[in-house]
Amino acid sequence: MSLVLHELTSYSENLFVMLPRIISLSNAIFSAEPGSKHASLALWQERLSYTSSVIVYLVPESSPNDPVAFMFAYPRSHSIPLSGGEHESLHIWLAGVLPGMRRAGCLSRMIHELDLTPLLTVCTIPQRFPDMWRWLTSRGWVVIRDLGEGKVMLERRTPAHPLH
Repeated sequence: MSLVLHELTSYSENLFVMLPRIISLSNAIFSAEPGSKHASLALWQERLSYTSSVIVYLVPESSPNDPVAFMFAYPRSHSIPLSGGEHESLHIWLAGVLPGMRRAGCLSRMIHELDLTPLLTVCTIPQRFPDMWRWLTSRGWVVIRDLGEGKVMLERRTPAHPLH
């Protein structure tokens, strides 16, 4: 299946068509409870309103309104400095791929769109998402913080912006 990559921002012409579809995809992948922050259209719109926020998503060429994978990144402030002393990063809040499309390079393709970003962060729960944990750690993401209850924060610096 041929997949087409797109970016969605608060200025995208197709925002009001695609954002609800991407939220539905996220809810299906993660079984989000109605009313939770992950299912909240208002929260998605708020986080997407920042200038550098972006949702990268993939759709089948034959079905351009039916996303099969997405990644939502927004600028995040950190009260505790990151490993290089920074207080700001582009944070991947949510990312998901339909089960039938996993191991097809979707996540790699989407994250490649952020390769010029100097510093990315992401949080995950290795016990709950072991495949994501393996994917991240095998690609140079480094744990920088234990957030409790099994959740960790990782960071990735681009080669053009190493720590030292």
